[in-house]
Amino acid sequence: MTGGTPISDAAFAAALARLALFEKNPRVAVAWSGGGDSTSLLALAQAWASARGGSVTAFHIDHGLRANSADEAAALGAKAAALGIAFESRRWTGDKPSSGVMAAARDARMTLLEEMCAAAGIWH
Repeated sequence: MTGGTPISDAAFAAALARLALFEKNPRVAVAWSGGGDSTSLLALAQAWASARGGSVTAFHIDHGLRANSADEAAALGAKAAALGIAFESRRWTGDKPSSGVMAAARDARMTLLEEMCAAAGIWH
């Protein structure tokens, strides 16, 4: 969405074309929480990459902050499979801080996503 207005596939493709960062057969990673925003981005990226002979991988970070977070990650994996989109989930392990949890989770998420992109050979 741009300023609260839905973006079309064509507008998304034009925005990416201006970046001029992508090769033929692009491989793109999308950080996917399963919420509306990241699901919309995932759909746009999938359509864009597919039209160019490329692929998308949905990366999910399970922060382990809710009792059912592993179940949520598994459900996202099943949903990605049904959509024909590659999926990988990693769990934030280790001790969680007693304060500043959201900031620590964001930092951990960025670190894990960078590691996932590097392991997959996706530019980051």
